[in-house]
Amino acid sequence: MIDKEIIHLFYRLRYAIELVGKSNPEASKTLDDLLDQLEDQLESSPSSGGQHLHLVAEMKQALAEFEVEHPVMTATLNQLMVTLGGMGI
Repeated sequence: MIDKEIIHLFYRLRYAIELVGKSNPEASKTLDDLLDQLEDQLESSPSSGGQHLHLVAEMKQALAEFEVEHPVMTATLNQLMVTLGGMGI
């Protein structure tokens, strides 16, 4: 089961990704796929942080790429990473 705060962050990210998709469909698809993978892994094994390390690295890369052009999405993505880190993921 995924924490309510994480569900809320996923919702906010999906909305931000939708907005990005209007100007950058390729980036939107990449981020959407990344969130799908992370969500699937969290639902299947929320306590096994080691399995999520590659997704966290990809999220950090996404933060760096979108920091200037998409500050709202970057802030939400960063908040998700902090929340997951606080959960030990």
